[in-house]
Amino acid sequence: MRMDLKNIICATDFSDLANYAVNYGVSLTKEFSAKLYLCHVIDLSSATLYGDATFAFETQLIHMEEYAQDRLRRLMEGRNIEWEPL
Repeated sequence: MRMDLKNIICATDFSDLANYAVNYGVSLTKEFSAKLYLCHVIDLSSATLYGDATFAFETQLIHMEEYAQDRLRRLMEGRNIEWEPL
């Protein structure tokens, strides 16, 4: 019996090991003609541990989100699959 995958989610922390998982997710996406959802979780707990970090919290959050979105786009550059960042 063959599985029919339509959506695949893959998480990355942008490390070399996580990039192997992304490559595997891309392969599965191609094999099943699925859509890949690529996820990077931003940990805000460290930003709130120290008072100084919360001074410009909203600015810091925007910067981290933009950085993550840019890294995801670069990670998927040149891959001919349907994907969406989370």
